[in-house]
Amino acid sequence: MLLHGRRGSQRKSIYGARDGPDDQDRSRRYGPYRRLCHRWWINRRGEFHLMGVVEVPGKLFLGGEYAVLQPNCTALVLAIDRTLMVHCEEAATDRIEIPRWELDLRDMTAPITEAMLPRERFVRSLFHATRELVGAPPTVHLVAEPHKRDLLRRDLGLGTSSALSVVFAQAFLPREAPDSTAVLDLALRAHHTVQGGRGSGADVATAWAGSSIVFRQLGPNRLPLVEAIPTPTRLPLRILFTGKSQRTAEAVQRFLDLQTTAPRYLQSFLGRSETIVDSIRKGLRGQTNRLVREIDHAYENLTQLATRLHQQDPIPPLFRTAIRMTNSAVKPSGALGGDCLLAVSESNRTLPQLENVAQASGYEILEFNPLFRT
Repeated sequence: MLLHGRRGSQRKSIYGARDGPDDQDRSRRYGPYRRLCHRWWINRRGEFHLMGVVEVPGKLFLGGEYAVLQPNCTALVLAIDRTLMVHCEEAATDRIEIPRWELDLRDMTAPITEAMLPRERFVRSLFHATRELVGAPPTVHLVAEPHKRDLLRRDLGLGTSSALSVVFAQAFLPREAPDSTAVLDLALRAHHTVQGGRGSGADVATAWAGSSIVFRQLGPNRLPLVEAIPTPTRLPLRILFTGKSQRTAEAVQRFLDLQTTAPRYLQSFLGRSETIVDSIRKGLRGQTNRLVREIDHAYENLTQLATRLHQQDPIPPLFRTAIRMTNSAVKPSGALGGDCLLAVSESNRTLPQLENVAQASGYEILEFNPLFRT
C-alpha cells in the first residue's frame, strides 16, 4: 500500500515490492479506474505494437493543498469518476485528437508559438516534454474524450492536465505496467517541466494511482510517497462548482516566496496543515462529525493563507455561515477561490439542506463518485 523510492526503480509496484506473479495479479484489481487494456502484436521485424484504452480520474484536494509543495508535508487527494478516456495506438506519425477542445494535432514537430490557443500550446508542450524525457518513444495516435461526465467539456479544475500527463507517459512507455513507477516518474517530470518547476505532483500521482491517495514529497530525485486511502464507511460529500476557473500559478509562487518573506508564518501554516490532514484521515474512518470540524479548520487555515497571499476570501463568509447551520462545512479544493469547493455534512440526512443552501447561493452541484482502492 505504500510507494516510495528513488527515481529509476522502474519495476517497483504500488505495493512496495518488485513485481512478481502475485503483485501483477493484484495490480490488475487495483481500483476501478486507470485501467489500461493492452492488445499487442509483433510485426515481421520483431517490433512491438500496441493498441489500448486508458481511463484516468479527476481529483479534488481533501486537505494539505499548498502545504504539500514543501518536502515531507502531506496532502489527501480524492480521486473522482469525472474521467478522461484516451484511445491509443501506434501510428506512422504522431497525432493527438481532443474533439471536445476542437484539437486535431497532426504535425507534432511544429514549433510552439504564442499565437496558438492556450490548450493547443499546453498539449504540444506536454507532449514534447514527455517525448524528450523518454528519448526514442514510439509514434502514437491518441484520441482523448470525456467519459463519465465532463472532465474535458469545462475547465472545472479537476486535473485534466495531470490526467494527460499520465496518458502520455503510459503511451511512451508501452512495455511498462500502468502502475509502474517508471510511468509515474515520467509523468511527474514532464508535468513539472511544463509548469515551470512549480507544483507538488499530487494531482499527477492521483491520476496515476487511479484512486484516492495520501501524498507526500520526499525530496529531490526521489519519488513521492503514495498511499491508498481506505474506503470510508460514510462520506456525505458534495462538490460545488463556483462557475469560474482559477489559475494558481501566481498564488503558488507567492506561497513559495513565504520561505523568505514570512518563514515563521509558513512553519505555522505547515504545522496546522499536518494536524488537520491527520484529523481528516481519522474522520474518514467513520467519525463524520470530526470530518466536518476538520474541513472547517482547513477552510480557516486556507483563508488565512489567502490573506497572506493578497487574495480574496476563497469562500464568501455568509455562505460559509449558512453551510455551518446545516451541520456541514465547506472548503476550497486546490485553488484559493474559483474552481470547485468541497462540502461535507455530518450525515446523509443533512445533505439535502446543504444542497439547498448551495443552490440558493448560486453554486452548481456536480454529480460524481469518489474512487477508492477496491
